[in-house]
Amino acid sequence: MKKFINILLLSAALFCICTPAAFADFGSKPRVEINLENAPQEEYYLDLLYQPPRTTSMYDNLDKGTEYNEDMLRALRSYEKDGWYAAMASGTLTPVFGSLTGENGRHVFSYVGVPDEFKIIIVTSGGDVKISRPVKRRTMEISLDVDFADMSVNKKSARVMYIVQFAGSLSATLIIEFIILLLFGYKIKENLKVFLLANIFTQLVFSALFSTIFLFGGTFGTLLAFIPLEICVTAAEIFIYKRKLSGKSRKINTAYALCANLASAALTYWNLEFILTLMTKLIR
Repeated sequence: MKKFINILLLSAALFCICTPAAFADFGSKPRVEINLENAPQEEYYLDLLYQPPRTTSMYDNLDKGTEYNEDMLRALRSYEKDGWYAAMASGTLTPVFGSLTGENGRHVFSYVGVPDEFKIIIVTSGGDVKISRPVKRRTMEISLDVDFADMSVNKKSARVMYIVQFAGSLSATLIIEFIILLLFGYKIKENLKVFLLANIFTQLVFSALFSTIFLFGGTFGTLLAFIPLEICVTAAEIFIYKRKLSGKSRKINTAYALCANLASAALTYWNLEFILTLMTKLIR
């Protein structure tokens, strides 16, 4: 029993040592990325239209060091139909970072002033004005493909992010918890099936919730939710292992579940900045 207590204490110490490293500046801000297809050959400006309450203290989002085509700016600002205003050209209540010109058809608007609902407006130096359908930003970040020909809008799927996060989380968990299974002296042949099924189930639920919170709450929301999610995973595995692992007492099974989950949680927490950075890249 002393060996099991030592393993438990080692796992707890590992978790306490590792967790502070993850408290970096993760704070996500709203972000819209637009990839323009079939972009016009002539000069154009792309902006977001939104419906704000108008005040006399709107934030000027245009770069003071950039020279703009006044006719094109006027075209953006003159579109004030049904309360829709150009976010960059006409200003917002809170700041938006971005550019009317973009780079190689890629336009990024970010920070706290990015609207939850918007239209995409494009004006060209030749006088063309095109506007998309309304788009709702339900997640912290969205990536859109917009076709200039018909102003159709397609949202990038987050499916790949869910799959990669689950595969990475499951792989790391299986490795570290299998090592601890061996340290506890369990017979692999008798317990492998329970071990695999329990981890696949808990990691599937964990990954689905973890990735969804990341999409809607950003990196800060994910960081806040991490420990409660791990507690739920630990409770579920204690419930399963206490009853299903064979060859040891229920107390030892419970000790194993605690040790294994503390160790895997510490490993994940230690790499949380890398994980969230990768997930961010996969949705952009």
